[in-house]
Amino acid sequence: MRLEDYVDVMGPLTVRVAGHRIGIETILFAYLEEGLSAEEIVWRHPTLNREEVHAVLAYYWHNKAEVDDYLRRVRQLEDQQRAEQDRNPSPAMLRLQQLISERREEYRTAL
Repeated sequence: MRLEDYVDVMGPLTVRVAGHRIGIETILFAYLEEGLSAEEIVWRHPTLNREEVHAVLAYYWHNKAEVDDYLRRVRQLEDQQRAEQDRNPSPAMLRLQQLISERREEYRTAL
């Protein structure tokens, strides 16, 4: 198989492991930023196998400049989405924040 057979390019910001819903950024951020080994990534994502993880890593090293640009754009989009969620939290998030605040207050008063 060719390395390209292990990835599905679905759009400019969506590249997934072929046959999975897991984006290659999930594997690459775990490897590059967290320092996880291929085996640790498989343990974290048991629907993947070692061959798939190693293929994504090899794909990265064979297309480093292009994939680094992709990872930068994905991270930028994630940051934008997170900022938007912080500016406009959903009702569920507001309720969760309220519950956390109430529990913290209960804990403080119990001391």
